[in-house]
Amino acid sequence: NGRSARDGVELMNVGVNYLREHIPPTWRIHYTITESGKAPNIVPDRAQVWYMLRADDRDQAEELHRRLSNIAQGAAQMTETRTEEQFLAGCYNFLPNMTLAELLLHCLEQVGSPQWTQEDRAFAEALSRQIPPSSRQAAMQQFSLQESDVKDGLADRAYGACYQTGILGAATDVGDVSWQLPVGCFSFASTVVGAPGHSWFYTAACGTGIGHRGARAAAKVLALAGYRLLTDPALIQAAKEEHQNNLRGRQYRCPL
Repeated sequence: NGRSARDGVELMNVGVNYLREHIPPTWRIHYTITESGKAPNIVPDRAQVWYMLRADDRDQAEELHRRLSNIAQGAAQMTETRTEEQFLAGCYNFLPNMTLAELLLHCLEQVGSPQWTQEDRAFAEALSRQIPPSSRQAAMQQFSLQESDVKDGLADRAYGACYQTGILGAATDVGDVSWQLPVGCFSFASTVVGAPGHSWFYTAACGTGIGHRGARAAAKVLALAGYRLLTDPALIQAAKEEHQNNLRGRQYRCPL
């Protein structure tokens, strides 16, 4: 009788895409249609769309979720269908702990860059030639790298530009942990400079000696940082005090 669940999904997606104009540029909305009917000439009684949302902190993510739920309800009213929401997962923003971030950076500088082999460099150079120039230039600027810091597409020194705020800029459920206790993060070389995230460049490099040597060097950083914490109670105390200041009296409430 002209009541298409697929129409509801499509109208919801249109509404959400109009919403993008009115949210901060750092927020993210991703979606994919996972079910949309069985045949073109049959009005589907069921359709499904899967959304993933990201924002700068948990409160903002919940506000974005509220607005999407309203759009879903509006699309259901327009099509005289019924909408059901299944909440799959949720995580908190990462609370940076600069006491631990600075400790990790110091340990990283002590461990130094991996000892790349000629085979590593040859493979990295072949990958690097296929990196879009704009991606490489953006990475060089983001991490304050000079041309002399990079050889054959591989970084040859530790760099701390991404630790100035203690945030790596990636979506990770370690954020929930950081609301429970002090957490420090660091990143180690496992691919060529400028490789786009979630790309085959990462897959190719991580499966070779580049990824293996990067992982071993990162393990040394963790071990050294752990030793420093175990032998310096003042560091642990400073990290705990910073953690309490970061919380500002706020309580963690599991999104699920």
